[in-house]
Amino acid sequence: VGIGHNVMKTVTSGDYNVAIGHGAMDALTTGQYNVAIGGDSPLGALDAGLRNIAIGNNAVLQPDGENDNIGIGSDTLAGAINGGEKNIAIGTSAGIVHTTGDNCVFLGFEAGHDNTTGENNVYLGTYAGDRGIGGSNNVCIGHEADLTANDISHAITIGYNLQSSSNKFSFGKSGDVV
Repeated sequence: VGIGHNVMKTVTSGDYNVAIGHGAMDALTTGQYNVAIGGDSPLGALDAGLRNIAIGNNAVLQPDGENDNIGIGSDTLAGAINGGEKNIAIGTSAGIVHTTGDNCVFLGFEAGHDNTTGENNVYLGTYAGDRGIGGSNNVCIGHEADLTANDISHAITIGYNLQSSSNKFSFGKSGDVV
């Protein structure tokens, strides 16, 4: 089902897709079981991917053949996804530049903002994990809960305006870390 200007304009054999909004799934050819709702090309570069959901302007903007990504909100997972699968981003600009990492969850305004290649990360809260460019296996929960540097891995940060480094667990608030 396609509703809108330039919606699913290149479909050849893709089945069970729903696209609503200007340019939704405009590059789709064979992908199946995808949903795109919003303007400015949600799932715009998707060609052959399966089971992707994009709701919002520029949501999950540039995947080509990736599977199982969910972006809800403007500019979620809007980077040039090249291999990144099984990711969830909810909130404006959550995971906006995410590209190759798998199995990440970004929940909150700009959560995981700079995460590009990191895998198995969970960032919950406004600006949570926005420094984690390539680190993997991290958990940041709370407003501005973050990592101390770009490629930190195996860190857990729980609290307000707090940071953690590799193989460390930090909780509390900035200036009062336990």
